[in-house]
Amino acid sequence: MAGTDATQVPLPWHPGGVTHIEARLRYRVLTGPDDAEFCRRVSILMEDGYELHGSPSLTHDGQRVIVAQALVLPPYEAVRSRTDRTADPVQ
Repeated sequence: MAGTDATQVPLPWHPGGVTHIEARLRYRVLTGPDDAEFCRRVSILMEDGYELHGSPSLTHDGQRVIVAQALVLPPYEAVRSRTDRTADPVQ
């Protein structure tokens, strides 16, 4: 679904409707400098139900270390109700 934002992801069918639920991306990759802010972004997603997927990747851009970390959302978390805190804490 490249180019599709999370609000356009089809939701699973539910007999009572799903107006209280928003789809969330099942897979995320965060990248950035290896600093406290990057760790905060990963921690926020983990608090929101995401799990680390594999080891982090590290590279160097000539001045600083750049890190990438994949996170996945388990199926039971993928359609959990969202609050303002979890609207998309890391953009």
